[in-house]
Amino acid sequence: MRLINKEILIRTSEKSDSAYLFKWWNDLNFSHNIGFTKNELTISNIESIIDNFNNEASGILIIEISNHIIGELNYSITNNIANIGITIGELTFQNKGYGNRILKIFIKYLFTSFDKEIDTITLEAKKDNLIANHLYQKLGFIISKSPLNCNLEDDTFYYYLPKENF
Repeated sequence: MRLINKEILIRTSEKSDSAYLFKWWNDLNFSHNIGFTKNELTISNIESIIDNFNNEASGILIIEISNHIIGELNYSITNNIANIGITIGELTFQNKGYGNRILKIFIKYLFTSFDKEIDTITLEAKKDNLIANHLYQKLGFIISKSPLNCNLEDDTFYYYLPKENF
């Protein structure tokens, strides 16, 4: 996958991206939001995840801004539901509106150009992640009373976005 919009590039991850994912996924500032604990993953584990996760039903994508790797998107498709996640791992690129722009590009792609028909997009956010929760609601995601396509703790908000609401 390769999506380009001005200075934003969203592309399929490669093994050479493992060091970035290692840094973000093992950083306590981010890892509690995505379900990992510090030093739980090794570079070798991440390379295996990239090999196994990048297929027609799921993927780990790298986000670049003006040729700087700044974060990752991930998705998995079950039936007509896409569950997605995003991490802007580089602090200097946070709170600058990139998350909003990146998600709009990716959501539009999933609903209009993805190989399979997607009816609903789901995602999760820890309740204390105020910035993410504000963004998801601003984009039209609706808080669900129960998870549609996931199994996380009670300190998590579950969101869904029907295609007709985008």
